[in-house]
Amino acid sequence: MNIEYKYTKHQVTRTAKADIFSNNKRYLIKCCYELRATYQIKILLSDAISKKGQLIIKVKKECLLKNDLKQLMKENKSHIKVERTLD
Repeated sequence: MNIEYKYTKHQVTRTAKADIFSNNKRYLIKCCYELRATYQIKILLSDAISKKGQLIIKVKKECLLKNDLKQLMKENKSHIKVERTLD
């Protein structure tokens, strides 16, 4: 997976941190009605792939997954999963 890293104005690579770490799984909790393949998700997925782990995104049951996220999930099936568990 190729990522174009973004930099702050002082040329430091922007990064992201998962909400919960458990063994080789990273959990990202999102409370939204639409979810796209954001820079945060791509960075966390890249980290999960490099460490042979999995990114699990927890969202509301009614959350709409946009096509760019669906495509990213299709390309990385074993490393990313969406759980619709939040009320």
